[in-house]
Amino acid sequence: MGYKSACSKQNQQAVPLDLTSYGPVMKYLQARNARPIPTKRSSGIYDTLARSATFKTFSTIETNPDSKCLIARTVMRTRGGLEIVSEPSRNQFGNEQLLPWYVVGVAALVCGVALLAISLLGPLWLESIQYRTSQSGIWQTEGGDLVNLILMVPLLLIGGVLQMLRRDGAKYFLVLTPLTLMYVGLSLGLGQEWGNPEYTGNVENYAWLYLVIIIGGLLLLISTLSMFRPEDAPEFKPRGLKIYVAVMALFLLLFALMWMSELVEVISTGNTSSGSYEETPVVWWLVRYFDLGITIPLGFVALYLLLTKPRRAYAMVLLFFGFFVTLGSGVLAMALVMIANDDPTMQATALPVFGALAALAWGGLLFLLKDRLRGLFRR
Repeated sequence: MGYKSACSKQNQQAVPLDLTSYGPVMKYLQARNARPIPTKRSSGIYDTLARSATFKTFSTIETNPDSKCLIARTVMRTRGGLEIVSEPSRNQFGNEQLLPWYVVGVAALVCGVALLAISLLGPLWLESIQYRTSQSGIWQTEGGDLVNLILMVPLLLIGGVLQMLRRDGAKYFLVLTPLTLMYVGLSLGLGQEWGNPEYTGNVENYAWLYLVIIIGGLLLLISTLSMFRPEDAPEFKPRGLKIYVAVMALFLLLFALMWMSELVEVISTGNTSSGSYEETPVVWWLVRYFDLGITIPLGFVALYLLLTKPRRAYAMVLLFFGFFVTLGSGVLAMALVMIANDDPTMQATALPVFGALAALAWGGLLFLLKDRLRGLFRR
């Protein structure tokens, strides 16, 4: 059944969407004590329908740029089986974005180029950026730069190009990047041994590159969450979901205990058994604060949302798992580079934990995107 709002030719402004003219819709809502409120703002109608808990999936109600009136443009499947189909949307993204599409696209491309420059100018390739840290810290930076080149830069550039072309698939690339962009920018910009005269460098000359990816990450964080609709979420099997959440939570707990044991060791003795704290105290505290204060709590929040509200929180869960995949892969690469160089500060117990977390993060992300990946191979 197709429905269209009443429009006034005389009024050039957006007019309220009169839901009372939608006979079958009104009867169905009234039978379930759901009272839609006509409003001039599409978001109000969208929120009303969302709060009614009547529809399994729904989308926005948009403003027609030609007639200047509101038109319902969505397919809404009710729990009772009734399907209400309105006109197909002209909006490529199916949802109202918080920032203009071109701002998001440009931000992604600029961040991709900036991160590419940071990775190539660092110790992995050109060695133009001299970080004020230990040799172990430089090896860790090389591992992070390698993952940025292989994973983060392609995600940003592909997502940015797709966004500029106004393709719906852009959101699946861009939502994976914001938290890692800000994490990388802050850790490289702040995690230097500024007060130690033994560590010389010129990292401060490239501060603008770190600011670019921090600000760009913030813009992408604000914008990407609004690109997703509840119907984008795949169907989840409760039993398999519970098993995955339990295993992932176990390894997150092991990760937290590993860092907390080092924290207790530093508090009680003034150093770690490997000597990593005394060598680079600034970056040591930065990483522990980030991981114990942000990364690990985010992990448990994401697992909770995945288990309890997988459809409503789908975009948020994707954001979190994108962070775990990109950061987890980077940490694993850092550990491997340290082992390859016989770094004495590398903990033997850390590699299995980091490897398991990275594998579980990738498995979780592929699980979240399974329906989208299947669609790529359908004719």
